[in-house]
Amino acid sequence: MGTENKKNGQSMVELALVLPFLILLLVATVEAGFAFRDYLILQSVNREGSRWAVRTAPGNVEYFQSEVVHEIFGRVLNAADEAGLRTEDLDIIVTHVYIDDDGPAYKSIASPGFDANNSRLNLVSIAQDNADKAAQINAARIANDFAPLANEMVVVEVFYRHETVWGFERFNVGPLSEDWIMHAHSSMRLVGTGRTN
Repeated sequence: MGTENKKNGQSMVELALVLPFLILLLVATVEAGFAFRDYLILQSVNREGSRWAVRTAPGNVEYFQSEVVHEIFGRVLNAADEAGLRTEDLDIIVTHVYIDDDGPAYKSIASPGFDANNSRLNLVSIAQDNADKAAQINAARIANDFAPLANEMVVVEVFYRHETVWGFERFNVGPLSEDWIMHAHSSMRLVGTGRTN
């Protein structure tokens, strides 16, 4: 009987030592699943804004920056709401890349209460790359008797504050204790098919 009690006691001690690590592993797995889900939704929401924007007819910079950008904000927020993201934790930056009289240019417009300077992209480089690629594409199109394409593109960045499920004050340490800022971006050239100003 004494040997049996020792074995039970040993099993209890082993369980007590291993159980915190198993619980931590379980919580981390659940958190990773929720974070991955939110990130996939964020990418889809971001592309929804870009897909809608590229159907705008190029050539009217003022119209794009005053009207289209606000419609992009609405489309992204609606898609996020339908997918189950908290829209109050979502911020958007839309950058219109175009060519003006001085060459490559861009204008970034952020959703209300957010600063466009929070962009994580090198927009100067993107504007120059757009100009270079558009010149190459149009040279090939002209050489093959096609009309040149407009030299405009849209870059949509979406930021999301993912709240972690690890909310216990006593264990509020490490990467599971802070909200994670997720970022997704996409860029597409304006083609104008399917919708006009």
